[in-house]
Amino acid sequence: MRRSVHCALRDKVLRSTLRDVCDTGVCLLTRVLKKIQALLARADETRNDNQYEREIALRQAYALMRAHQVSTSDLSEAELNAELGELVRDSVPQPGRTVLWKLRIISAMTILHSCQLVRTAEKLHFIGREVNIAVAKEMGDYLIRSIMRECTDQPASYRTSFGNGCAQAIHRRVKEMLTRESGGNGTDMVVVNQRDMLTKEAADYLKRLYPNSQKTNRRTRVRDLDGYLDGQAFGGSVGLSKQLKNRQRLLK
Repeated sequence: MRRSVHCALRDKVLRSTLRDVCDTGVCLLTRVLKKIQALLARADETRNDNQYEREIALRQAYALMRAHQVSTSDLSEAELNAELGELVRDSVPQPGRTVLWKLRIISAMTILHSCQLVRTAEKLHFIGREVNIAVAKEMGDYLIRSIMRECTDQPASYRTSFGNGCAQAIHRRVKEMLTRESGGNGTDMVVVNQRDMLTKEAADYLKRLYPNSQKTNRRTRVRDLDGYLDGQAFGGSVGLSKQLKNRQRLLK
């Protein structure tokens, strides 16, 4: 008799727990993973330039992960698709001759946002998650416009050297940002692991689409030293974390 009462109580507790876990047909774990994914997005330096908000979001994400014993590998394809969109190739026409320093700026932004960039005869191909590609393109356009506006009244040789100096400085800053992030503490590694995962999946997709693609390193000639040095100074100070108010609109 006592055993049957115990079993009945146990079954009642289990039913209660299942109701809590599957409220309105949505699994609690799924909601937790979505919350973690959103917090990690807010904690990423490349998506949020507010350090205070990043630190709070990172602590909250890490606390949830510990409480529910999940890791970044538990973030399913569905959660990634909901937050960052699908893994895609976005091809953009490249009419005429494209200035090298502009390509280097765009390349830096694709690296910063876990994407890959391939250039063919008439197109630029962005490979990565939809939102990451959209942010990389928007940031690339923003930086190019800012650079051109800064030296618009200067001679052509100065403008070219200014752009080359900016591109080099921005590439250096991106490398430093990623190196600094990868050397962070345990909570920072949550963001790093996700970034590495996104970068790897984009690189693997690129290899499938363009198995014969090769990286090229073209050296730039400095025709105007003052322009180049001024460009390095500007590229070293221009913002690289332009805030996007509504990231979900990029999926539409």
